[in-house]
Amino acid sequence: MRPQWNDTGEHREEDVPPAPIDGLLAASVARRFYLENQSKVDIAKEFDISRFKVARLLDAAVAHNIVRIDITVPAEIDAPSVAELRDVPELIGISGGAGKAEAVRAVLNSGLLTGIVTDTATARRLLWSEGREITPRTADTPCATETSV
Repeated sequence: MRPQWNDTGEHREEDVPPAPIDGLLAASVARRFYLENQSKVDIAKEFDISRFKVARLLDAAVAHNIVRIDITVPAEIDAPSVAELRDVPELIGISGGAGKAEAVRAVLNSGLLTGIVTDTATARRLLWSEGREITPRTADTPCATETSV
């Protein structure tokens, strides 16, 4: 699916066939990556292509239905839909690890959360990327969301 716009400028999704690929190469790369657990670097060396080409071939293998990914959620996990989450009046996310900063930012930008609990490294990375600094909080220093009464 690629984004398209109609005559009035409204956004719509349109089925656009994926670009043609070498199906045998895509299947061979996908087999090594998904079934044999080879790294993209090792596959790239074997086929004398870049690891970026390996990544594009893996994406193309999915787009051309050479590879089908099926995610089965166990019955005991009752994952709410985005619509259900939007109805929750207060939703706080918990995440840590500076490597997850971009994922945390995406969730924050979604507008689903009213707050987040995270570690200092992630908070610093999020604030630094916005050009802001974080100062250590002490017992007598209110946090950014606390207000004086």
